[in-house]
Amino acid sequence: MRLEELNHLHLEDIKNENHPSAFFETKEYKVLILRFFNGKKHKLDVFSLGFVIDQNHNFFYFDKKNGILKKISLKEFYIFVDDMIDDGVTYLDQLIKKTEDLEESIFENPNTMKNWFELKKQIARIERLLIHILKIEEQFYKKMSILEDDPNLQAGFEDIDEHLNRALRASQATNLKLDHIFNLRNALVGEKTNRVIYLLTVISAVFLPLNLLVGFFGMNTGGLYLSEDPNGTMIVAGILSMLVLSMSLLFMKKRWI
Repeated sequence: MRLEELNHLHLEDIKNENHPSAFFETKEYKVLILRFFNGKKHKLDVFSLGFVIDQNHNFFYFDKKNGILKKISLKEFYIFVDDMIDDGVTYLDQLIKKTEDLEESIFENPNTMKNWFELKKQIARIERLLIHILKIEEQFYKKMSILEDDPNLQAGFEDIDEHLNRALRASQATNLKLDHIFNLRNALVGEKTNRVIYLLTVISAVFLPLNLLVGFFGMNTGGLYLSEDPNGTMIVAGILSMLVLSMSLLFMKKRWI
């Protein structure tokens, strides 16, 4: 099959590097587009691959580099898809491990959240890709009765389906775990903030009477108590000390500090 035999809209679809997973058919051929991911560049790399199946169940892979349809066997198609999914699942496992490491570190340092946003973005995107490709996979299997002719290949494609479903469950569980980490981090930071506010409140409660007393004796008015006493400063200092001590004992007795 040549590219010229394809509908121009379908040709644009298989050439589109950002086309979502899709499966559609005409009287002359079927078009399968798979959008998946890997991490070969140590980051999430999302790509789309186009395939054409003619009336005789011949498979053609669209070679974007050379701009041609390359004929492949059904077994080669299976190997192609299987390798693609294995690469994607391997990268997903790496993200899951990073999420587990982040969960462990959050107890040691609640401020260790620099990787959370990147992990959340990648896992959420992977989950959307898996949901979409599973829907297209189901449509593809229903229309391709040729897969039933070879029990070994049929078992292989069932294995691919199991891998995709397992990857989807893992991505959804990791997504929930990231939400849990975020909530846990907020709880830990909130607890620390509450402790600081509580301590400041206790300190304010201790020094409020002292401020009142110091303000009283700081007035420049005639006849102020102890203003002419040579030991006035020591007496006031003693009163302040007794206030601090008594309030501290009261707070300790009530277990406020």
